[in-house]
Amino acid sequence: MIGGVFMSTVKGKKRSGSTILSEVKEMVSQGKTQKEIAEFFGLKDKLVIKELLIRERRKNKRIAEGVL
Repeated sequence: MIGGVFMSTVKGKKRSGSTILSEVKEMVSQGKTQKEIAEFFGLKDKLVIKELLIRERRKNKRIAEGVL
């Protein structure tokens, strides 16, 4: 991540966090593993993807509870 923008595997193409999240969700729905998704984005391990999904699930849970 560079300055809040993830770098993709496509040279020179930057993606915002919301774009990455939608792509990650799509890949998860296709049955890709977190490791495969991390490799697609050029990350060393799955930790970034795992934490991204945890934050999104936590946010959705809070919205459903009416907290956010």
